[in-house]
Amino acid sequence: MVLSLPQAFDIFEITQWLIKRTLTIEGEMVQCRVHASLTITLSRSARLHREPSQEHGNEVSIEERRRCYWSIVLLHRLIGEPMIEETSDSQIGLPFPSSATSRPAATATPESRSVAASHPQDGQKGIISLVIQLSEIWSMAQQYVRTRGGTASPNLKGLYPWNPASMYSRGLESLMSLSSKLPSGHRYRSMRFASISSEELEESREYWAPWILSRLLYHASICVLNHPILIMLQLQGDGDVSELFLQQTTFARAHHTSWLLHFFETVDSKSFYISDPVFGYSVAVLATIELYQIFVEEKEEAASKRKENYELCLKMLRNLSDRWPYLKHTVHNLQCLMRTTSTFYQDKMASQNVNSISVDISGFLQILLICDFCSTNGNTPSIFGSTLSPRPSSDIPHRANLAQLPLITRIDGPSTEPVQLESLPDLLPSAADLAQFQMDDEMFLPAEQFFSGLYHAASL
Repeated sequence: MVLSLPQAFDIFEITQWLIKRTLTIEGEMVQCRVHASLTITLSRSARLHREPSQEHGNEVSIEERRRCYWSIVLLHRLIGEPMIEETSDSQIGLPFPSSATSRPAATATPESRSVAASHPQDGQKGIISLVIQLSEIWSMAQQYVRTRGGTASPNLKGLYPWNPASMYSRGLESLMSLSSKLPSGHRYRSMRFASISSEELEESREYWAPWILSRLLYHASICVLNHPILIMLQLQGDGDVSELFLQQTTFARAHHTSWLLHFFETVDSKSFYISDPVFGYSVAVLATIELYQIFVEEKEEAASKRKENYELCLKMLRNLSDRWPYLKHTVHNLQCLMRTTSTFYQDKMASQNVNSISVDISGFLQILLICDFCSTNGNTPSIFGSTLSPRPSSDIPHRANLAQLPLITRIDGPSTEPVQLESLPDLLPSAADLAQFQMDDEMFLPAEQFFSGLYHAASL
């Protein structure tokens, strides 16, 4: 069927309505995904992904079509959905919508002004174009979580993360390729962000809001790719592990979690209103990493610092829950996850046979998978009924096949004792907490592997 121009613009209006409808759905991810899929289908029927000729519209209508299509793409990617007939932004060929091309001149560093003068073409690339491009990496990171680092995908199962064909390597490759093309004016080193006042941020909100979102997409995607739980699932207890890879993933995670924490604290200190739910998800990702690190740090001082960061994340999520109520469920999940993990840790420390103890990691994945994270409850019913919505089966090997992985070689230093639970009060769970993560597809890792501290910062 060939649509006439009036029909196409009727679909265009319907598509715009669906975008608005999707954005108003609070915590109902099934409905959100259905609406998002409809918008993609209708946008292609209206050929919004193709630039119309000038005779079919003026500059205003053409810009409106661009904004509509790229809004759909951005929405689809942010909820972790792969695009239909997925192609990269460069292959689509549709220009990005216009947006603020630079931050206020007063916030630029002297070095950035000279760079901007030598690269005038960078000034034509708006900040929204950067967000859209980073959203492609974000979608890949969510697919990485959905397949548990590729271990749940038949075509990728068994691949080490450093294999060029692995989801980990492909995600990093795409991110590095994009990073090399970023306009210099949008880079952190080109501005004095920490010294910008709250008033200046609000005055130029059309630039700073998407700029902060771009930083979250960038750093959170790298944190997800290097999340210790997903890395462990890919290595699966194999003793023949590249020590260089362990060093690389440890450094990347430590570096980018520090940047996330820096942005969270800076935005909070400036009382800048955040309108992107990605902020809450990024805080939760950081909380799961800090939670894990509490139990693998060798020094109590380091573990206490991790606990402090974890509590800071919980505080931020509580504050954001007035805006996004489903974050109350996230806070509850994180608290339960802390308590159950501490129980597994206590059992591991008290047991003389650590090989008999396993750790349930399904609670981590429930938070990392954005569709579950954004749901109003942990068990969102299917719109198709229980008979047509079976849970995916667990592909995690039996724990007997998962040997402890080697530690990163470090320069000898003072011996340290394992962190004692007495230094981390109020972590013991109730019976209700223990039942919180009893899912149909429970996944377990041996306690010795989970708490082995493989990913301590390497001495490079």
